[in-house]
Amino acid sequence: MWPSLVLVAILSPFAGVCPAAQSREIPDPALPERVRAYAAHYLATMTSVVAHERFEQNISDRRNRSRSVDLRSDVLTLRLPGSGEPVWFRDVYEVDGRPVRDREQRLLRLLESNAPGALDAMRTIAAESARFNLGRVPRTTNVPDLVFSYLVAPPGHVALSSPRTATLAGQRLIVLRFEEAGTPTVVRTASGGDTAGRGRIWVEPATGDVVRSEVILGDVRSSATTIVDFVRHPRIAVRIPGRMEETYRTPSEYGVGTATYTDVRTFDVTTSEQIKKPPPD
Repeated sequence: MWPSLVLVAILSPFAGVCPAAQSREIPDPALPERVRAYAAHYLATMTSVVAHERFEQNISDRRNRSRSVDLRSDVLTLRLPGSGEPVWFRDVYEVDGRPVRDREQRLLRLLESNAPGALDAMRTIAAESARFNLGRVPRTTNVPDLVFSYLVAPPGHVALSSPRTATLAGQRLIVLRFEEAGTPTVVRTASGGDTAGRGRIWVEPATGDVVRSEVILGDVRSSATTIVDFVRHPRIAVRIPGRMEETYRTPSEYGVGTATYTDVRTFDVTTSEQIKKPPPD
């Protein structure tokens, strides 16, 4: 069984040795910097955003036995003390139409309480929710904003290259490949091992806005791939996740999943670190 999908840790800052991997073959030398600036803007803006997620997953094994699950969750992003990047929290409240707990926004209640240990309780909730993912290999990397952790890494840690043009929903975009070369890697295994990421981003060339992302972890035998479409929101300054597709593959299993995001709202953190409820959408 492939262990690399036990992916639980996002590392920041990047403290390891970074090979001299630079952005290559890009006619507009300013484009990588626009992309990185947008990624930093995205992470700053998406701190303290809450939404509802519906995540439908299907998986089959080598005997063609299949299973499916329909998960409903509260999700939010929050910048933790001492962390440079927001962390994604998922709290599953319904499985296949059956409640797994009382319908309450536990994450927001914990934040509002400002009680000692609230963040540890949130991490516990996220870990509990990960067990509802189908598949033998635990994973916590099926979240829509993982790509931005690569894009804010130092240029020597992640290379952007191989540009080409593409049209998506009538919009002309530039597609860039990214590949992680430095260590420690953004995503680590439960035992602390490196798992290099790679993939593609579809960007608006004038602004560097990310319209679609693809993140691949693993190899030809076992892998996890997420593709995310980012959409505009009338009250949020960056494109937000609208739809995520996950493909999960091991020697014994193959799975696909689709997540959609609705009722996206922001909440405020005051200077006293008290957190206010998000307004109704």
